Amino acid sequence: MVKIKNKKLTIFCCYMESIKIMPLVTRSWNFFAIVIFLFNTVNAEIYRFGNSESTLNVNSLHFNGLASKIELCDLKGDFVIKTNDVVLRMNNKVFDVLAKLNSNGSIKTRTFTSDAINQWYKQHVVYNQTYRYLWEIDNFEPNKPNNWTPGKISTCGDLSNYFLGGPCILMQGRVYRIYNGLPQHSKIKITGIIHFFDKWEGEGVSIKADGVILHSEHHNWCPTVMHTSCKKFGIDICGQDYPDRLSVYFSVEMDHAASQLSLEFQSGLKSSACTASWGIDDIALFLR
Repeated sequence: MVKIKNKKLTIFCCYMESIKIMPLVTRSWNFFAIVIFLFNTVNAEIYRFGNSESTLNVNSLHFNGLASKIELCDLKGDFVIKTNDVVLRMNNKVFDVLAKLNSNGSIKTRTFTSDAINQWYKQHVVYNQTYRYLWEIDNFEPNKPNNWTPGKISTCGDLSNYFLGGPCILMQGRVYRIYNGLPQHSKIKITGIIHFFDKWEGEGVSIKADGVILHSEHHNWCPTVMHTSCKKFGIDICGQDYPDRLSVYFSVEMDHAASQLSLEFQSGLKSSACTASWGIDDIALFLR
């Protein structure tokens, strides 16, 4: 039996197959006498450290067991147990698994970390109940909840992929949604794609979060002088007889800690919606 005590946590450990640690006297951080019996050797060896007046300070303890190695150490004030398969880090408030974690049941947590670094997860709202998933997406499929305003969706030609907006739908103006009841977090990340349809002439679409512009994407249907070449070699999916620019990916981040978030896409198009238009798809909100 070994008693390991730091300022935050006291833990008792026992490893019976190969090593036995016997502290004769312990006082807070000080080990005045330690006797270690190594049973894996042919002849048992005894190590004695110090006396009643001395102090032994170690960074870590290594146990060479029959099947694996075990290390006990201090990491920035936290107690850490390391084996070949798993690393456990703990203090009086947090218990972190820094390696693999297998569970046949359910695990509930307000934060998700890896190696003490907060990880992203997504916020998805379904029928007034809030669920948190590591992978979820707002893909604007028909017959599914749509939290965007305006919320008209469409598709191009014979394609079965739906998106928000589209030809003759979105022009100058905005689409937006509000996320409510967000769990504890310190940063957000927003990903998705933007579609540009028909005759864009340098205008753009801006992405705003709580009124802050995070990104603007601009498009010109034919940046060269030869418009006939653009029409000949460009790809026209739907709408007017102009090449389209589809699936422009974006990923933006910002510091954020509030329980509510307003997300907005805005365009300054001055032409009609049937001359130039846009749409969005696969919008995901990550929290960390």
